[in-house]
Amino acid sequence: MPAPAGWSDTPPVTLDDLKRQLNRAVTDTTDDVELQLYLDAAVEAVENILDGPVQVKRITETHRANRAGVILPHKQPVVSVASLSYGGSALDAGAYTVDLGAGTVALGYWGTDPYTLVYDAGYANLPAGFRLAILIIAQHLWRTQHGGTRTRAGDDPVMMPGMSFAIPARAAELLRAGTTPAVA
Repeated sequence: MPAPAGWSDTPPVTLDDLKRQLNRAVTDTTDDVELQLYLDAAVEAVENILDGPVQVKRITETHRANRAGVILPHKQPVVSVASLSYGGSALDAGAYTVDLGAGTVALGYWGTDPYTLVYDAGYANLPAGFRLAILIIAQHLWRTQHGGTRTRAGDDPVMMPGMSFAIPARAAELLRAGTTPAVA
């Protein structure tokens, strides 16, 4: 299968970005392995909050259509649908309608067997607020582990409900500001 539309090998936030956020020399490689771990953990946390990947990824899921004949992919935002199969046979693209704005696949008719949906989800260009939230979370994880300096004005220790102290309130605010309510 071809690579998803908008797919890139370049991560939306790099180790060098995190080093700049931490005001560290980009040439210093002493802590690169540990910093990359914090960066990866921050990306995972943001993906969990957003309920979707921060980069465009190909996803395969099994679904049953709801009573209205609509499939709701689990990960958002949906970029494109590569294929939809029913009972092991690929459906013609004319048998369903993809609404990228709503992130749904509507069927002209539907059966009871599960459908296999292959689609691309994520961001070709991650919004700046989401990028900054990843950096703030990784920075917070680093400073929590390494003691850091005194808490500066603006370093909000308030936690997001159910998220503990891994997600600083300012990162949670950036993520909330860039999301829209889910389609029910």
